[in-house]
Amino acid sequence: MSERTCVLVPGVCCEAEARMVSNALGALPGVEGVDVDVLGRKAWIRHGSAVSPAELLQALKPLDLGAALVAATSPLSESAEHDHAAHEHDHAEVPAAEHGGHEHGGGTGGIPWRLVATGALVGVSMLATWLPPAEYAALVAVAIGLPPVAKKGFRALRQRVLDINFLMTVAVVGAVAIGEWGEGATVGFLFAVAEWLEDRAMDRARSAIAAVMQLAPDTATLATGADVPAAGVVVGTRLLIRPGARIPLDGRVASGESSVDESALTGEAVPVSKKAGAAVSAGTVNQGGVLEVETTATSGDSAVARMARLVEEAQGERSPSERWVDRFSRVYTPVVCVLALGIAVIPPLLGGDFHVWLYKALVLLVVACPCALVLSTPVTIVSALARAARAGVLVKGGAHLETLGRLRALAMDKTGTLTEGRFRVVDCIALNGFTEAELHHVVAAVESRSSHPLAGALLEHAGGNGEIVGAATYETIEGEGVVATVEGRTVHVGNHRMTMRLGLHGEEEHARLEAWMAEGRTVVYVGIDGKLAGHLSLADVPRAEAKAAAADLAASGVSLAILTGDNAGTAQAVGRSVGINLVMADLLPGGKVDAIRDLKATYGFVGMVGDGINDGPALAAADVGIAMGTRGTAVAMEAADVALMGDDLRRLAWAIRLGRAALSRVKLNVGLAIGAKGVVMVLAVLGIANLWIAVAADMGVSLVVIALGLGMLRFPETPDAG
Repeated sequence: MSERTCVLVPGVCCEAEARMVSNALGALPGVEGVDVDVLGRKAWIRHGSAVSPAELLQALKPLDLGAALVAATSPLSESAEHDHAAHEHDHAEVPAAEHGGHEHGGGTGGIPWRLVATGALVGVSMLATWLPPAEYAALVAVAIGLPPVAKKGFRALRQRVLDINFLMTVAVVGAVAIGEWGEGATVGFLFAVAEWLEDRAMDRARSAIAAVMQLAPDTATLATGADVPAAGVVVGTRLLIRPGARIPLDGRVASGESSVDESALTGEAVPVSKKAGAAVSAGTVNQGGVLEVETTATSGDSAVARMARLVEEAQGERSPSERWVDRFSRVYTPVVCVLALGIAVIPPLLGGDFHVWLYKALVLLVVACPCALVLSTPVTIVSALARAARAGVLVKGGAHLETLGRLRALAMDKTGTLTEGRFRVVDCIALNGFTEAELHHVVAAVESRSSHPLAGALLEHAGGNGEIVGAATYETIEGEGVVATVEGRTVHVGNHRMTMRLGLHGEEEHARLEAWMAEGRTVVYVGIDGKLAGHLSLADVPRAEAKAAAADLAASGVSLAILTGDNAGTAQAVGRSVGINLVMADLLPGGKVDAIRDLKATYGFVGMVGDGINDGPALAAADVGIAMGTRGTAVAMEAADVALMGDDLRRLAWAIRLGRAALSRVKLNVGLAIGAKGVVMVLAVLGIANLWIAVAADMGVSLVVIALGLGMLRFPETPDAG
C-alpha cells in the first residue's frame, strides 16, 4: 500500500525549482511519484510505507528551499493512487520556515534592498560618458546583485536542471568578461525587477486560492456566548450565530429565523430563508436575526472544508496543456543552449569576430529561459479554478477544466437534476381485491428502508394512513425496484419492467400506464404474494431554471440529451417542458454507460450531469462527470470531476464558458511566449537585439502572460457582463 505526504516548499517559485524537487525526491527508493504545486508551494509525494517523512525532508535539505512537513495521509487504495484522491486527514500545523526562494519576491510589499542598491548603482554607471570612474559602479552592482542568483543557478545545475538563474549568471559574467560592464549590470537589474514583479503577480493567484480555502472562521461562539476555536467543537454543540456573522460549522437551526447568504459556497446570490430544522453550512453568512445552531459536523468534515481540500489538491493536478508545455520546455532550453554554444564557437573559428559572436550567444542564452512559457498555463488554470470555486463550481483539476472547455454534448439525468426530485403521490389505485389501506401498509414498510428519490414521497403518502411496520427482509433488484417480506407476505414495489417480468401486467393496467406517462407521471406498482395489488402515480416537476439553462447550453453550442431509468412517457414529457429533444428512457445503469459511449462517438467530448451517487457508472464513462447540489454530500462531491455546490442548473453553461475561456487564454499565452522568443532569437542572430532588450522582452512577456492568466479571476457571471 502507498501513502501520500504533503511537504511545504516555500522556496519553489518557478518550474525549474519544481523540477529540482521532483528530481531530488524521485531519486529516493520507494518514492513512486511527485507532484509539485508551484503556486501553492507544496509537493505531494506518493511513496511506500518504508519511506518516512523525515527522509523526504532530508532529501530536500540540499536544495535550501525551506521544506517542512504539512501532512501525511493514511494508505491509498489502488484507485486513489490512480486518481490522486483527496488526502483524508486535516493539515497539521505548519511551522514557519526560512527558505531559499526568490530574494526579489516573497510578496511582502517592500522593495528588497538588493534591488534598490543595484538600481541606484546602474543609474550611476550611466554617467560614465561624462564621469569615467562612474563605470565602476556597474561592477559593484554586479557584485551585489549576482551572488544570490548564481547560488541558485549552480544549485539547480547540481540537480541537472538548467534554470533561468544559471543562464542569467552566465550572461552577466560573459558581458562583464567582454568589457560590457554597464550592460551586464543592467541585465542583472532588469532580471531582478522582473522577478520581483513576477512574484507579486503570482501572489495574487495564491491569494485567490487562499480566499476560497478560508471561508469558515477559526472561532465559534457557543450558545453561552463564549468564543472557542472552531477546530475543537464537537458534533451536537449549540452555537450562537449573530447577524452578520459567518457560520463556522455545518449544522441545523435549533431556534431562531433568519436569511443566510450562501453565495460564497454555492455562487447563488439570493439569500436563503432559514428557520428551525433547516440545514446551514460553514462559510455562509447570517444576514438577519439571531440563530442558534446545533452542529452536525466537525470543522474538518464540513462541506467547505472538503471543498477547500479538493481545491487545494486541484492545483497540483496538471492539465494536458501544462504537461505539453513542460515537455516542450525540457527540449527547448537545452536545444537553444547548444545553439548558443555553437554561435559562440563556430563563427570565430571560421574567422568571425569573437566579441560579436560571443555577445550574440549571450543574448540567445537569455532567450533560452522558458519562464514565460512555463508560466503561460498554470497561472491561467489556477485563476480559473479559483474563479469557479468562488461561483460554487468545484473543478477538481486543470485537466477537467480544459475538458469542460472542449465539451460538445451534455447528458443529463432526469430525477433530481432536471426536476426538483421532490415527488408527490397523485393517484393510488388498489386492484384484485386489495384495499388502499393494505397498499399503504406494505408500501410504508418497504419504503421505510429505501434511499431511492421516490421513497420519501411514497412513505409520506402511505405512512400517514396507519402505523409503519418493518420489513423482515429487503433486497434491491437493479433497474426494477425492491422485493421485501412484510408480515410473512412477499411484497414487490417497482416499475413497469418488474411487473412484466413477474407477469402481473394486463391490458387495463397498460392503458392506464400510457395515460399517466403521457401526463409525465412516474408509475410505481405493488405486488403482494404474486398478485398485482395496485399502482400509484407520482409527479415531479422540472426545476424552475431548467428551461432557461437548457436554452443557454444550446446557445453555447452544446447538444443535450436526457438519460433516465424512468419510462419513456414521463421522460419525454420532461424533455418537452425544458426543451430537450433527445431523450433516452428505460435505461439501466449499464444502458446509461452505453448511451454515453454512443454520444461520444457522435459528438466527441461528452459530459454527464447527475447526483454523483446513483449515476456513478455514467459519470465515470463521460469525459467529465458533473454532480449537482453536492454542498452537503461528501460522496457526491468526491465522486465527480466537477461538482456544483448549489442546485442552479444555469451554472452548467457558465462553467463550460469558463472552461472555454481558460483554454483559449492558455493557447494565447503559449502563442505569445513562443512567438516572442522566436522574434528575439532572430533579432539576436541578426545582431539587432542586445542583452537588456532580450531580458526585457523575455520578462515582459512573462508578466503579460501572468496578467492575462490572472484575468480569469474576473471572468463575468453572464456572457455579456464585463
